[in-house]
Amino acid sequence: MKDTRDATFVERDDKGNAANRCEGIGWIGGCTDTNEFNYLAVKAMRGLGVCYYETQARV
Repeated sequence: MKDTRDATFVERDDKGNAANRCEGIGWIGGCTDTNEFNYLAVKAMRGLGVCYYETQARV
């Protein structure tokens, strides 16, 4: 995970603005995940710079 993050981390966008995101890792949650788990997962993923995060909504 660290190797992928280091290889795909974007510090600045094309215009030179600070981006600080990782475009090589994504997170997909499930409908059986609890709110507490999703809260911790999004905190961890955002801390790593992951910008692709999705959970399945409960209907």
